[in-house]
Amino acid sequence: MISSAPWLRSSESLVATAIGLAAAIGFYLQIGREVHIETQVVCIVAVSSLVLIVTGLSYRVSGRSQSIGCTTIGVGLLMLFTTTLSIVNYLTLPLQVAPYDEFLVRIDALIGFHWPSVMEVASRYPVFCHILGLVYQSTMCQLAILVTILGLSGRVLELDRLLLTFAVSAVGVVAFWSAFPSLGTMAYYELDAGIVARIAPVVGPDYGLALKELYASGPDRIDPWQSLGLIAFPSFHTVLALMTISFARSVKWLFPFALALNLLMMPAVVIHGGHHLFDVFGGIVMFFLSRGVADMFIARFSLKGRRRLGAAANASFFVES
Repeated sequence: MISSAPWLRSSESLVATAIGLAAAIGFYLQIGREVHIETQVVCIVAVSSLVLIVTGLSYRVSGRSQSIGCTTIGVGLLMLFTTTLSIVNYLTLPLQVAPYDEFLVRIDALIGFHWPSVMEVASRYPVFCHILGLVYQSTMCQLAILVTILGLSGRVLELDRLLLTFAVSAVGVVAFWSAFPSLGTMAYYELDAGIVARIAPVVGPDYGLALKELYASGPDRIDPWQSLGLIAFPSFHTVLALMTISFARSVKWLFPFALALNLLMMPAVVIHGGHHLFDVFGGIVMFFLSRGVADMFIARFSLKGRRRLGAAANASFFVES
């Protein structure tokens, strides 16, 4: 284990600290602003998360089940972290710099990618597009399932790596976007209504218009359950897809399903997420940087973690028993 403390493990403590810092930043950003945050929703998430965390601690401290303890604490922390960071992301608006979408469109053009043309071709295959839409909306569900499987099967090192990679990447994505914002293709292009009707994209033209309005004027109301995804580059859906593939490798029976599903995530991100192709490349880079930071942290605090990470790096296919 990373920590022998009876309460929170080192990885969990880091995520909990990140939650506290994000909450403090959120309070600071809200000072002097007339932004209504749906406190009832926030309280429901907070109470649910704390119930999971306290339940996990009771299993851990009593010695009844370390695996159940790690699982429920992990799920609780992820719920609280995502909600808190989502609110902070909204409170950074409005930003005083113009979106960098035109630059991203130029980069896409340099590599021969034209998003409207891709959407026109995709619209010829509505059934496939429908499947991609379901895949696109499955990311957080996949993550919750993976956390549960890793925790209950005792793969605690992989659970630690997942939690830290998620936290580092989420903070990194929000920080980068706040400095170099982009809104995505739906806020930049106008698609033919027939193409939109055949694809039925998750992120559609109305979504793009709402993003532009939100970016320009900032939010007057924040509901974490109904918030729009703001970030185009780097693509966080790509980060989550690679995260699922990477950490599902330790579960032999799960890995083929995770790989197949999340390879479909790459076209789904472009077609249903309203992303530039370069957003996907940004997500790939962000994932590997974040996983590297997470592994450095684990190696710093755990001799056992260093040995097992070394074994994983040398193995062509890493499977924990």
